[in-house]
Amino acid sequence: MTPPLQPVRPGFIRLGMTDSGPLDVALDQLREKHFAITGPVGQRKTLFLLSVLKQFIMLPTDGCFFIDLGGDQAAFWILKEAAEQAGKPFYFLSLDNGHDGCSWDPIQGTPAYAADVTLAESGTASGLSLLHGEGYGRKFWGRINFKAITQAFATLTTTLGRLPSFPELARELSRMGEACKNSQHTSEAYLAAETLLSFDALTGKGSKKLDIGEAIESSAVVVVYIPSALRVESARAVATMMIWSLLVQAAHRYEQGKPVRYLHVPVDEYAQVASSRSAVDSGMVLARKWSIAYYTVFQDDSQLINPEGDLRPIIRSQCQRILFARESEEEIKELQNRSLDVLRPDKSQSLRGMSLTTSVRETREPGLTRNEILELSGVAMKAYAVLRLGDKHRDPIPFTVIPPTASPAEHTKLKNKPLPSKLPATPTLSTPASSQVAATPLAADDLHRSDRVGRLRDLYRRLCDEQSWRIRQEAPQSESK
Repeated sequence: MTPPLQPVRPGFIRLGMTDSGPLDVALDQLREKHFAITGPVGQRKTLFLLSVLKQFIMLPTDGCFFIDLGGDQAAFWILKEAAEQAGKPFYFLSLDNGHDGCSWDPIQGTPAYAADVTLAESGTASGLSLLHGEGYGRKFWGRINFKAITQAFATLTTTLGRLPSFPELARELSRMGEACKNSQHTSEAYLAAETLLSFDALTGKGSKKLDIGEAIESSAVVVVYIPSALRVESARAVATMMIWSLLVQAAHRYEQGKPVRYLHVPVDEYAQVASSRSAVDSGMVLARKWSIAYYTVFQDDSQLINPEGDLRPIIRSQCQRILFARESEEEIKELQNRSLDVLRPDKSQSLRGMSLTTSVRETREPGLTRNEILELSGVAMKAYAVLRLGDKHRDPIPFTVIPPTASPAEHTKLKNKPLPSKLPATPTLSTPASSQVAATPLAADDLHRSDRVGRLRDLYRRLCDEQSWRIRQEAPQSESK
């Protein structure tokens, strides 16, 4: 029988369990530290992340913006429950128009942009992938696109007398594109924003509005559910604009001298939004200054090599790393080089004539052997923590992840639990007063409510499909008549 876990000491964060006990790290040492969480699918990277985030959410000054490019439904329910337990506001932002979530205007939903419009211009151009970086031709087209963005902002701020909304900017860019005589050279900036106007979450149609300034002040928990596999360019655009806006807003409140708020920003499938070396490096340095901790989650170090350069040295120097699998020779050597040397006996024998001589000497070898690394790399929930906390050298620490749910069955249930959806409008039927039955109010804490809602939604969809099938079947007959 597994002994119960010891409670986490006040002022500490528990990363997992080692063979000798809990892997607890002092909160002061983890403040303003970035994490890089690496491992293939199925190694439970997200479970480790959620286990740590739940502990930070319980602290009164810590908020969380979970940018989910992978699409993990369990993360939504786990973080929502953590926010409720901590008494913090919870926001759900999704590009699926059928989800019942909030809406976020990338421009007006970031109060700091009103103080400096040039930051809004840079964030919008970067989020729409219009800044192409260095290199022959790339910088030229980036400047052309940025010029169109700044021109649209200038026109709207002069006309409206205020900062435009994102839909207003997109419409102005569209108007500029139609009026441009040489549209084949400048249409990229005009068309990039239009693709985002089809999403309710970006056009003010959500059930409530997300203001990231208010969210930071209240240490809120925000889940940005944007699976990149379904909406590649749109998901990247929203994630990039969100990351940039959080950085700008954190810098703005820091300059105003407001009380400190620690912001945790996990980015699942980080490689989808990784930018140039200089941008990543400077962004991480400034984020620490403004009390932002990034959690970059990706599958393999090779994903950090993009057209803008090799990000691996930056991630290694800037982040505390959690490594779930080290199988290549390069990865094994890296862990061995991080481990302290130990003395190992080395026996040798020599035969001279009829006598056999045995000599024993000690050699210095890495404390981690190749076999130990390979054996751990093949086990889910097992990882190495490579920590640089600024006080001393630490060997790579093997540990076991503590699941954020009570059991694997509960996690599976949350993983398959539907996300909140908008109920379709249904006509109300008038019934005689004698046949009306008093409705029993649904308890607010009814745990099965979402299941019933999901079944009703499925029934509605099946009825729609059946009606559509009947219409298609009757169409040929009506045409022949």
